[in-house]
Amino acid sequence: MERCGGAPLDTRRVGPITIAGEASAIRRTRNGRSIITADTADRFLQYIPEYKVLICKEHCYALRNLDLHLRDSHTIAAGDRRAIVRGYAALSLAKPAEVLLPPPLSPPFEALGQPVDAVLCNEEECGFISINRTKMRMHCNKEHGWRSKENQREHWTSTKVQTFFSSSGLQRYFTVLVSGESSSDSNPSATEEIRVKVKALLSEWENTQQKHEKEMQKVDAEVAKTDRTGWFNRTGWPEHLARSNRKYLAHAIRLPDKDEWKLQRAVRVVDVLIERSVAGLSTLAHETRRWLRSAKRGEVDQRPMARLQNPESQARYAGYWKQFMCYCLRLIAAEEEAGGHEGEMDNERSDVDESDEGDEDGGSDGEGGSDEDDKSDESVRGDDEEEGKKKLLRDARRLFIWQGEQKELARKLW
Repeated sequence: MERCGGAPLDTRRVGPITIAGEASAIRRTRNGRSIITADTADRFLQYIPEYKVLICKEHCYALRNLDLHLRDSHTIAAGDRRAIVRGYAALSLAKPAEVLLPPPLSPPFEALGQPVDAVLCNEEECGFISINRTKMRMHCNKEHGWRSKENQREHWTSTKVQTFFSSSGLQRYFTVLVSGESSSDSNPSATEEIRVKVKALLSEWENTQQKHEKEMQKVDAEVAKTDRTGWFNRTGWPEHLARSNRKYLAHAIRLPDKDEWKLQRAVRVVDVLIERSVAGLSTLAHETRRWLRSAKRGEVDQRPMARLQNPESQARYAGYWKQFMCYCLRLIAAEEEAGGHEGEMDNERSDVDESDEGDEDGGSDGEGGSDEDDKSDESVRGDDEEEGKKKLLRDARRLFIWQGEQKELARKLW
């Protein structure tokens, strides 16, 4: 099985010794096999307690049976071999299938030798790794239904990997971050420019986050005590949507009706823009796309941002943007219908709470109905219908605060 995974441990490397640097101190037979004694065993063997593996630094892999390895792969006297085995007998060694793997893109283990080239499946939560591109192509075809297309020739990412065990069937590759690793663009000046831009973006994000946290501290703790999931708490939706009519908001973000031809054109433009943006990902630097995909502000993702394998997923995400576009443009349309009087809109915002409370009370001071009341209802039915349309967007106008040139740009689009 060639899968990457494991527990996120702090993988400190246990002082490896490069065998090549001690060539003069190592005795070898004529056929090149190293001669090990009880006194020189620590030059060849390295135990990594975090993963419970014993590595032969000359052969660059973890051992399953120290006695057999010394007998078959090294020249050693029987007495020295038994002494070495006794000396390492107290170590706790995990079975190959039970060895935890380092976190993705950890520093490589020098004792395992130079990392090798491999490919990593781009599918979310898959983690399949192979050093054979044909095998990776078969995996993507069988497991994810992927087929090579003109705009997506590959569904995997090139990376560097190591494995503790080298025997067939026991290889479990994990990605490592090689110092000076070159990406597809391999341009030092471009890479440095990207790092500077990323650093500036991270700094700006941190400042914005601090301001947001200060604002959140001022929010009334009694607002919207329901639906307090972790995600809602983090995004602040309960406070933002407090005292709002969810049905009215759903009406504001609905996709265009048959008679809303302007909105129909707007959502088609959104589809085109999103498709162009996704298609343009392949023109970005490899490292840039890894930053774009990362959910952590201080770390790159091991995979780059790429087109989603499932077209339905992109259509669903594009649908959210189209709903948001309809939301914004409907506010502009409502303002134009009101004659562009922003003061009137502001008054409606300030009167929202009072009008909503009146709706909840739902009645007049008088008891019972009368014919006169019925006639009055008929006479103002048209006005009520118009007022009902305004009411549908009342919460939407109150919640949406235009920033900078947003309103002017929305007007131009409309």
